[in-house]
Amino acid sequence: MLLTFDLDGVVMKNPFSTGVFPEVTRRIGEKTGLSHQQILEPIIAEARSRMALGKMVDAYNWDEIVSLVARRLGFTEPIDIAALVRRFSVPGHIYVYPEVPETLEFLRSVNHNLVVLTNGFRKYQLPVLQALGVADFFDAIFTPEVSGTAKPHREFFLQPQKRYPGPHIHVGDMIIHDIMGANQVGATSVWVCHDLPPSVAALPIRERTSHAQMEELVSRGIQRDLNASDYSGLTIASCMPGFVIRSFGELVDVVGMLTQC
Repeated sequence: MLLTFDLDGVVMKNPFSTGVFPEVTRRIGEKTGLSHQQILEPIIAEARSRMALGKMVDAYNWDEIVSLVARRLGFTEPIDIAALVRRFSVPGHIYVYPEVPETLEFLRSVNHNLVVLTNGFRKYQLPVLQALGVADFFDAIFTPEVSGTAKPHREFFLQPQKRYPGPHIHVGDMIIHDIMGANQVGATSVWVCHDLPPSVAALPIRERTSHAQMEELVSRGIQRDLNASDYSGLTIASCMPGFVIRSFGELVDVVGMLTQC
């Protein structure tokens, strides 16, 4: 069985919010007098603009985005984002989510193919995986700059399917990018919802998606997407996960149920 994984918010926490971006805005701010927010907002706006134009790969090229915005703000010194990721891939800025190492180790031990499917460029993601000691659990890493596309586009999900034929489970925390993306290629989507309401979490895993609150939860997940309005034909049904789990370890039960089918 093929299991593909989103990284940020599922497997790990990356250093962008606490290390990389604060360092970027500090450097630019020292030269321009602008605040953290005055610098960060146009950086995020540039990424969103690229997404809206369908430039999905360019939207995740943080080296290029930061350099472009910095020049617009009057800052001309080079900033190496990949180098900053490596610098801040230390405790306090990164962590692995609970139950991840032992769950990945078990899934590998029963011969499932474990593959990363992330919108982060490899040079930003691999150093974090390595620093956390979980990189070797994965058979392959699919990233936009290599694949030429990104989630939630169908082709990005189809590429690992072509390499690893058979049943496909995709695990992610973003309703549009992960769940809708997986649903449209026939993969079983598993939504990692860390703040799953107790009334839903109390149900057996197989019954959770039929809970009356699920439509509201999915709707909230859609609204959290930076560019939800850019996806035409978006519906609650198209974004409904096959399963919803509150912790990474529950994935073992999902895989067990699907393996028995």
